[in-house]
Amino acid sequence: MNIMLDASVLVLNRVYLPIRVTTVRMALGLIYQGRAVAILPDYSTYDFDAWLARKPDARPSLGIVGGRLGVPRVIVLSAYDGVPRHEVRFTRRNVYARDGHRCQYCSATPGSEELNLDHVHPTSRGGPSSWENVVTCCVRCNRRKADRRPEDVGMSLLRKPKKPRWHPLHEVVRDGRERPAEWRHFVDESLFGKSA
Repeated sequence: MNIMLDASVLVLNRVYLPIRVTTVRMALGLIYQGRAVAILPDYSTYDFDAWLARKPDARPSLGIVGGRLGVPRVIVLSAYDGVPRHEVRFTRRNVYARDGHRCQYCSATPGSEELNLDHVHPTSRGGPSSWENVVTCCVRCNRRKADRRPEDVGMSLLRKPKKPRWHPLHEVVRDGRERPAEWRHFVDESLFGKSA
C-alpha cells in the first residue's frame, strides 16, 4: 500500500475557505467524480483530466500506468460553500491541550500520567464541569488543593480558564500531521508555528 495515499490534503469550500483535511486517496476520488478540483499556490485549478495530463513537478507523485500522477496538496469543492460549525468538545484531551499540558497552579509539565483535571470551584460546593471551571492540574497540586477552592489553600491559577475558540484546522496541528507548504496560501500562518 502506498503511504502517499494517506498523506494530508487541505479541503477548501468553493469560496476558498479551509474546512477540513482529508487524505490523498479521498481527494483524488473527489476530483475524479467532478466534486472537486486540485489547486496550486498560484490559484490555477485542475479537473481530473487536466491533473492527469499535468507533468508532476518536484512535488510527491504516485506511479500509475503510463507515468506519474502528482499528489494534490489542496483541493476546492465544486458545490459546497458552507463553513462547518465547529464546537470544541469539552473533553480531558481538549482541556489538556487548552492548558498546554501544564499544571495551572504550579506550572509543572509532567507526563499525561501525572496530570489530572481539577474543578477550581469543587463540585461538592456546586461547581460545574465546564470549560470555565476545570483546569489541568498535576497530581501533587490536586492532592494539596483537595476538595477546596484555590484561595482556601493559598494557591492561585496561572490564568483564568475559559472555553477555547480553536479553528477546526488546529486539530491538524494537535494531531501532529504534516502541514504542506502549499497550505500557506490558504490558511492562517498560526497553524504553521515556528517549525514549518
